[in-house]
Amino acid sequence: VYNAATGEQLETFQVGIEPEGVAVSPDGKWAYITAETTHTVAVIDAENLEVVKHILVGNRPRVVVFSHDGSRAYVSAEIGGAVSVIDVATHQVTGTISLGLDARPVGLALSPDGSELYVAGGGTSAIYVIDTATNEVTQDIREQMGRRPWDVAVSPDGSKLYTANGLSDSISVVDTNCMCVVDNIEAGRGAHSVVIGVVPDDD
Repeated sequence: VYNAATGEQLETFQVGIEPEGVAVSPDGKWAYITAETTHTVAVIDAENLEVVKHILVGNRPRVVVFSHDGSRAYVSAEIGGAVSVIDVATHQVTGTISLGLDARPVGLALSPDGSELYVAGGGTSAIYVIDTATNEVTQDIREQMGRRPWDVAVSPDGSKLYTANGLSDSISVVDTNCMCVVDNIEAGRGAHSVVIGVVPDDD
């Protein structure tokens, strides 16, 4: 952990073997860090700078995202083919959403209203849509999707999804009104991540 203003190193943690994804709860109280080889999520108390728990999740956890209200966290398990649901108040797994071992899920993103979780299924070249109220998969988007989507991002208004496709070197654009791919944009070789940014007006 570093002080962003001074660059000073404040603390070092043992979080598990092969740490991968990091997310901070909306209230800034907790940091969750996935560890691929130990199949765990380390829970860090951000105020006291200490690890308070290791949560066992699915095989090879990759990405973690918190719900907008901070009550839940979602963790993709690439080899496990599932998404773990964690109760942040207790730091316990309360559910597992199975996508199939061939799905190889990695990237996660929530809709602006938090009602849907989007999961990038690299193994099946699909985006899975999960209803966060029921933890059920409501549909998957495959037609015209680029090959091996590793990551997914949502536009601020929730109208579009963007996926980084590692084998087709492209970004797929999904219209969330029809849940269909409306464009594929050429990207760099082995596209792995996608981030939505805002370009300011010239004036």
